Amino acid sequence: MKLYPTPILTISSNKIDDKCSNILDFLKLNNIEARITPSKSTIVSNNITTIENSCELVLTKMKSEELKEGIFWNKLKKNFDLNCAHLEIPNVFTGCIMNFLAHSSCDLFYKDKINKSKFIFFRK
Repeated sequence: MKLYPTPILTISSNKIDDKCSNILDFLKLNNIEARITPSKSTIVSNNITTIENSCELVLTKMKSEELKEGIFWNKLKKNFDLNCAHLEIPNVFTGCIMNFLAHSSCDLFYKDKINKSKFIFFRK
């Protein structure tokens, strides 16, 4: 049996309830197995700081290849008005999900062994 690293996706939006119950309902409706931890995030935009509800989704049965297809992300993004999310796939990738799916202008640090070999990249 081959073991796959478990993706961890952290999302934040003003359309997420404080207990991530609506995320839980979305995952159930889409038959996605995950462990969800609710939290709060501070978001700074144009020198204005706001607080949003956030959720850490440990996608217990999703392979990074499935996530790479973008189907799950596109549904989640549309339903909860998401612009970005932090994705961690242990020993594979850490950073903005937009950089995982395709090259983007996201300026988060990331490490990507799937697309860019075994180097660590820094964006400015």
